[in-house]
Amino acid sequence: MEDMDTSCMSGAGGGDADMEKGRRFLELVDKQSTLQQAIASKLTRLISEHGWDSDALRAELADLVGEHSQVTREINGLDAGA
Repeated sequence: MEDMDTSCMSGAGGGDADMEKGRRFLELVDKQSTLQQAIASKLTRLISEHGWDSDALRAELADLVGEHSQVTREINGLDAGA
């Protein structure tokens, strides 16, 4: 991801701060996507295996949802600073 050309994100007179913000945005979106896939996978396991009584799966899912929420807040914070 670091090799991606983000020059189109800087806008007119964007500078290094905008480049860093664009790079961070792309990292967060990638992480958010990975978390969404993991959450969907855990939910599928819970449903298909009737694993609602699995404390381990519920804890993993809670951690993933919490991390996803944190990443989403950070993405929204980047948008607010635009």
